[in-house]
Amino acid sequence: MNVNTVKLGDIIKEIRHGLIPDKYIADNEFARPCEYLRLSDINDGIIAENCIELVYDSKRFKEYVIKDGDVILSASDKNFKVVCAEDLGDRKLLISSTLIRIEFDREKADPYYITAFLSSAEGKDRLDECRSGKVIRLLHTKDLKECEIQLPSMEEQKEIGEKYRHHLEKIRQLKADIDGLYKDIELMR
Repeated sequence: MNVNTVKLGDIIKEIRHGLIPDKYIADNEFARPCEYLRLSDINDGIIAENCIELVYDSKRFKEYVIKDGDVILSASDKNFKVVCAEDLGDRKLLISSTLIRIEFDREKADPYYITAFLSSAEGKDRLDECRSGKVIRLLHTKDLKECEIQLPSMEEQKEIGEKYRHHLEKIRQLKADIDGLYKDIELMR
């Protein structure tokens, strides 16, 4: 595998921290319903189907809306999570202040490869090197842009990203099977 080391800032189109809910609840002509994505709504690389519903000002805060292919990661090293948003359709999700939304240049980086890399032990180590703070170590967008990662050819990225997506689909199916078994147990009582 041919691998280059690049700074994340070289492959990022947009990066943004999330919002605190009371700062964007709105009551005006641009108010729209949405969901608020919190750290607790991300598990095993999957975004929960039902997040807290809010009303937000669609004109002022459109840059906080998650788009398909955005990589979302937690700013803190406590309970670190990362996910690649997919198949959102008409769903509007805003990120919380504990999360960072990153849109990558898709001509340079496959978002699923990036998510797979950042989920790995090596990826977590790279992010740890970019964190600041003593008690709670945080990622700041400026430092995150300086973080170096391994970046293979686009063909290899897509191959790894597709394998990662396939594994996530297996996890979704297994979770659905487990939920079904719990429901069966409840019916036996």
